[in-house]
Amino acid sequence: MLRRTVHEQGKVAVFRGRALASSGEFYWPIDSTQSNAVQIEIVMANGYNGAFNLGELRDRKRRSLASVCNLEFYTEDLKYFVTASIYDLHGNLMVRIVDNKWQVFRSAILKIQL
Repeated sequence: MLRRTVHEQGKVAVFRGRALASSGEFYWPIDSTQSNAVQIEIVMANGYNGAFNLGELRDRKRRSLASVCNLEFYTEDLKYFVTASIYDLHGNLMVRIVDNKWQVFRSAILKIQL
């Protein structure tokens, strides 16, 4: 099974069985070649969260899109961003994402074999 992840330097293939990185950065640009009238609709697990015209997002301001649990999604400078903290059932921090820069705390993650 091939998985792909996108980070600042471009696309990198991650293959099953290989070690995963401990940190990195997501890169999700918004297609700036589209018309200002293009609608971007935000739908998350908690339902519909609104719509924006692309023209509204060209002003480079930070615009909050949605928040659910410990996840916050927003746009800025025609890019999507996420900030989140993910904990295990014991309250140990496993993953922290701040403005698309992510870090895995390996000491809090256990391997389970089935």
